[in-house]
Amino acid sequence: MQAFVMMPFDTSFREIREAIRTAANSIGVYCVWVDENLLTGKITDQIESEIRMSNFCICDITGKNANVSWECGFSRALGKKIVLLSQSEKDLFFDIKDQRTIIYDPNNLRDLIQNLKISLNIIKQSSESLAPELLVGTHLHEKMRTIAAAKSINDTPYNLFTLIERAQNHIFIAGQNNYQILHSVKNKNLFETKVIDLLKKSDSSQVDIMISDETCAHAIKTWEYVQDTTKFLDHLHEITLYFIEFKNKLARETTFGERFVVKKIDFVPLSVQFVDPESPEGLAVIIPNSFQKVNNARPCYIMSRNQNAEILHEYWSIYYHWFTSMTAQKL
Repeated sequence: MQAFVMMPFDTSFREIREAIRTAANSIGVYCVWVDENLLTGKITDQIESEIRMSNFCICDITGKNANVSWECGFSRALGKKIVLLSQSEKDLFFDIKDQRTIIYDPNNLRDLIQNLKISLNIIKQSSESLAPELLVGTHLHEKMRTIAAAKSINDTPYNLFTLIERAQNHIFIAGQNNYQILHSVKNKNLFETKVIDLLKKSDSSQVDIMISDETCAHAIKTWEYVQDTTKFLDHLHEITLYFIEFKNKLARETTFGERFVVKKIDFVPLSVQFVDPESPEGLAVIIPNSFQKVNNARPCYIMSRNQNAEILHEYWSIYYHWFTSMTAQKL
């Protein structure tokens, strides 16, 4: 679970920061401070994104810091649960005076750690009752009967590489070109490492990949409003050659090359990753393909089999049918 922490950046709060981290880590809560984030870009956007992704927030309003006050207000507007901290009751704003606040002594951080652990545990135990949209970016939404959504797969812990790592027996990756694998040398090495680790787990573990056929005209034409179709075609051709080379490498150097299967079909309408789709713990991540430039920031939808069995089964049946059909071409 993740908590976004709002507090003054002043060095006098350094020990308090570590006390908060200690309390949170002791019960399995990961804390985020925006000044520890090394990303470039607009800091306000980063703050808003981290708050949205967090399960709840911790707010130290000591000194009535203006930035902390704004972040606290934004969190309340989103309906986030907030653990309030302060060194003095005088720092409590009028509209939060009725909320329970941990008043702490900066010279007695042991009590702060203990009281904060109690408060965080209470929120942690009640997190499953949060609205589904507040669970996006966390693993808790897998217990919901509602399919969760996020504006980008990068806002969640469900990117391709973590999904392969998560799989216990079977990963099925369907995408128009899956070019993110070749986006960098790091991605390529990570993909190969994760795939090999999965195939080593058992003699029945399987990696299946489905991509669009580069010779199919309408598969290419759908991208002409998003990017240069020549570029997309080049990417598709490049990833096709890569999969052939990697499969041959597995065949030469391992005994499980036959369990890495790549097939082409005329057109992949949705990018979908299935993790152990036949298992009760199965998971599906669905990413619509963007066919307009304004939709380049594609949303994603995440569902678990144990709470969305019928929907996941429908998607899995369709994709498995395409993958095993006579028209699917094996590389």
